[in-house]
Amino acid sequence: MLTLIYGSDIMVRQYFLTGRSLKMQQNEKRGYRGTVIACYIAYMVQALVNNTSPLLFVLYQSEYNISLQMLANIILINFGTQFVFDLISIKLIDIFGYRKLSVACHIISALGLIGLGIFPKIMPPSIGLVIATLLCAVGGGLIEVIISPIVDAIPNESKSASMNFLHSFYCWGSVFCVAVGTVAVKLLGNMWYILPICLSAIPLFNSVAFMRAKFAKSTEDNVRVPAKKLLRSPFFILLMIIMICGGASELVISQWASLFAEKALGISKVAGDILGPCLFAFFMGTGRMLSGVLSKKIKIEKIMLVCAVLCTLCYIGTALLPGVFALATCALTGFGVSLMWPATLSVASAHFDGAGTTLFSILAFAGDIGCAFGPWLSGNISDLVEGNSAFASVADSLSLTTEQLGLRSGILVSAIFPIIIFFSLTAVLAYEKKHREKSLI
Repeated sequence: MLTLIYGSDIMVRQYFLTGRSLKMQQNEKRGYRGTVIACYIAYMVQALVNNTSPLLFVLYQSEYNISLQMLANIILINFGTQFVFDLISIKLIDIFGYRKLSVACHIISALGLIGLGIFPKIMPPSIGLVIATLLCAVGGGLIEVIISPIVDAIPNESKSASMNFLHSFYCWGSVFCVAVGTVAVKLLGNMWYILPICLSAIPLFNSVAFMRAKFAKSTEDNVRVPAKKLLRSPFFILLMIIMICGGASELVISQWASLFAEKALGISKVAGDILGPCLFAFFMGTGRMLSGVLSKKIKIEKIMLVCAVLCTLCYIGTALLPGVFALATCALTGFGVSLMWPATLSVASAHFDGAGTTLFSILAFAGDIGCAFGPWLSGNISDLVEGNSAFASVADSLSLTTEQLGLRSGILVSAIFPIIIFFSLTAVLAYEKKHREKSLI
């Protein structure tokens, strides 16, 4: 009898303690709600600084007489600057902390957006665009490195789902930027420069949110992990390759889709922007949100493998198919590339527990190399084909202009990136299988 009473007493106490623990966890999560929302908006801001300028590429060409090569160089400067800040961000976090940097990167992003509208008007256009691009790049680069570890440190049952959901807001920011921007440019006409100035209000608003945000203590604890430890791992090197090619696969389409739709496919700018880069971003965001659900049932690396195949087929389709079919595969590429960046971060975080900011910084650096190199390669291939008279007969035989052939060639060559991802993921799965077998022995 005493045993029963004693046993039931223990069960009751455990019940209340468990209930209390769950309640405390729920309250803790609620305390971070404002922080999480601010982080979501931060990724929307990153989308704005990365996509506003490409949306205006056609206007830069017509109003400032800027070549495709110069536009490719602007993309290179943007992401080249971002990966420089990826490298130094660990030191900057060590000096200033997450709060000050999260506020600063939003203010810098706002200045960059304002600069896209004003600087080309008050100084030589190329110089003005480069300065504005540099400011956008610093803001966007810091956002990429800072925000992911902030969210990763917040208590959560599913880190993979949380990371994919977070990065989906980059896509929703892209959808917002393209949809609103396209309509605004059409309505504003010669006063298009008002658009980036108005968009600067979003990062300015979010900088205030980060002044009041609550940060998890573990965020600060994960700053000083030696990079050498990660770089010695073959598994981590494979993840870096996936990040490089994932960044390239994503940005080739997102950066060139607007120009490609108008120049290569002969579609009006408004229709091309909505059906090309806007749908691309929509499919990418949808893919990231769905992966959060699927990753609970299917190994995330296997889902990425399927996405790599889809991405390759979409690249080839965009380069070779006519008109609306090319535009459709261009949009569907967003689904193919959706997982590459956030899923790689979550895989790395799971395998290298406690690496924190060091891990996110190195992988962001790798991703930004791809973001810089991919569009630069595509743009220069396009210019090379367009400017070479040897390709004129090829263009004629296909009923294309040399400019259209050049743009399609740039996309086709870029299909190498998802192909590399496929083989790298195959190696990742083989490495994981071998590691599991060793642990069982």
